[in-house]
Amino acid sequence: TKKFEKAIRKHDPTEIRRAIDKIGTSSGHEHKLRGEYKGEMAIRTSRGGRIIFHYQDSNTIVLDDYKPAHNY
Repeated sequence: TKKFEKAIRKHDPTEIRRAIDKIGTSSGHEHKLRGEYKGEMAIRTSRGGRIIFHYQDSNTIVLDDYKPAHNY
């Protein structure tokens, strides 16, 4: 999404790509979110960074947002 594209500017693209590649595998430590992002998922990019996403269907993942610090 445009929000995701804007959020990842000036951040390490290698780190973000590595995390995106782990989505859907058991090695990514995906977890469901509550509160503001209820119904969405998150995956770690670093100690504090998270990619917020959701599954549109079983074969489509939508990247919604990126949070460089663990404060969502």
